[in-house]
Amino acid sequence: MNAMEFDSFDSLDLYFENTTPPHRKFYRLTLEPSLFYVRLHRQWGRIGTRGRQKDDLYDTWPEAIKAFRSLIRRRLRHGYRTCSPPRRASDNSATHDRAALRASGKP
Repeated sequence: MNAMEFDSFDSLDLYFENTTPPHRKFYRLTLEPSLFYVRLHRQWGRIGTRGRQKDDLYDTWPEAIKAFRSLIRRRLRHGYRTCSPPRRASDNSATHDRAALRASGKP
């Protein structure tokens, strides 16, 4: 994928989870353009918590895509798998504990 392919996107959002014992972690990557830069937003932590956040700003798409791909490779090497993001319990919560939903029998 090259920088020109991203021109039609408002943002890219990837969500990863590592649920292999003893881990219960998530990692979210969001790549979005701005008027003056490209923002790479990272959020990570234990599933069911807001976790931590960090923003990196890049001047060009190629720089941002290189960092985005590097972080994807690193997450996959560390046992994370891509999946769909959890539904938000409310507009104010960052993540929802999917294990609790599974245990309660709700979809």
